Order: sequence, then structure tokens, then C-alpha cells
Amino acid sequence: FEYYSIDANGGIVLTETRLQDLGWGGPSSFREHCRFQDNFLIIEAINRPIGFIPFRVSHMTGPYLLLDDGYRRIDLATIVEDGERVDIRTRRVSLLEYLIRGEIDAFPGQKKEKAASCGRLQRTGRRIQQES
Repeated sequence: FEYYSIDANGGIVLTETRLQDLGWGGPSSFREHCRFQDNFLIIEAINRPIGFIPFRVSHMTGPYLLLDDGYRRIDLATIVEDGERVDIRTRRVSLLEYLIRGEIDAFPGQKKEKAASCGRLQRTGRRIQQES
């Protein structure tokens, strides 16, 4: 699991990651705070700005994107071809543009039920969770 927040300028910030498999390719040292909990290695307080989230969709793993405090579970396998890469970006808009255009929902028709796992996509201090 990866957790992200949106900073005051509208940029994406990697805040936390949780690893269950500590095999090849796992981190060997940390500058951030890390701990073990419920069979996960949790790396916290990463706070690394990133330009976008690249994500390769594999239908085998059942990938979901959890938004709005976990109330929106977007099944990426239903909207993206197997093996296709999705780049998740943010874009800051002016208040005037927002008032004229209104809010744009990139995932219309998706259920708004609380997902079993919690992820968030909102303003500063909130999280985005990418579940793979």
C-alpha cells in the first residue's frame, strides 16, 4: 500500500508505504521512521514530493484505487486494459475556473460505499491510497 497527500500547491506527496513482502528489491536502510505491525513493514513520514504516480495495472492482482476516505473504490481492471500504465496527476485550478466549470468527477458511476481498506484523495493532510 502507498499513501499520498495533496500539498497546499496541489502537488502529490508520498507520505507512507506498507510492505508485506520483504524479498528482493525491498529497502535495506531508512531515513524515515519504520515499524512492524500486523505483518507489515510500515515506513512513515516519508513526505517526498512526486510529480505523478505511475501505476502499471495487472488484472491478476485486482488493483483498486481508494478515494474519498475509502468511500470510493475504483476497480482499475474495469477501466484500464491489462498491462496498461496509468499516470495519476493533480492539477490546481483557480477558484474562478472551479466556480465556472464545477467539480469534475473522473470516475462517474462508481459506488460510494465504505471500502474495507481506507484511502483518501483530498486536500493537504489527507491521503491517497494505491492498492495493488
